Amino acid sequence: GSVNIEGGYFEATEYNGDYRYTINCIDANYKNGTATVSVSGGTFYGFNPEENAAEGTKTNFTAEGYIAKDNGDGTYGVKEGTFVAEVNGVKYETLAEAIAAAPTDDTAITITVLNDVTMSSYIQPKSNTNITIEGEGKTITFQNTIYGFAVANSKLILGEGLNVVAEGNTTALYVQNATVVTSANLSAS
Repeated sequence: GSVNIEGGYFEATEYNGDYRYTINCIDANYKNGTATVSVSGGTFYGFNPEENAAEGTKTNFTAEGYIAKDNGDGTYGVKEGTFVAEVNGVKYETLAEAIAAAPTDDTAITITVLNDVTMSSYIQPKSNTNITIEGEGKTITFQNTIYGFAVANSKLILGEGLNVVAEGNTTALYVQNATVVTSANLSAS
């Protein structure tokens, strides 16, 4: 059978220290495709419909084009959207959010670009950040903004296989008193 969840509040009784059974299928039926779950709305206590252990590690029940966001109060809300970046297991809807979350004590972090990104404003990492951006085959496009990345007093590494495109009157990289290392494919159009 199929279950489509479009809204509501869901809270299960904790079992063995977690809430993995908030949504659950008979394992064999889930694996052979005769049991399906599609979540496009709702709030879930202690249970992330996008990444849970109900049917094995990293089970994803969200419908295509939907994401589950941590509400910060022990619940996850499902809404329409796409995650474009990830840092240490935390997913972000924008590349700017992921870069803004970087620590300012020179601690190295890696941001993985999950989907192609189009930006209409430049990204300026905070001072004393140490950021590597990777994403094999993914493209970051800056459109009609003065700069793509404006890097000052910090370190930025653009990884191999990442594509950075500057369109219109955009300069891909502006560097001031900073270190930028790139193996990415840079282009302007």
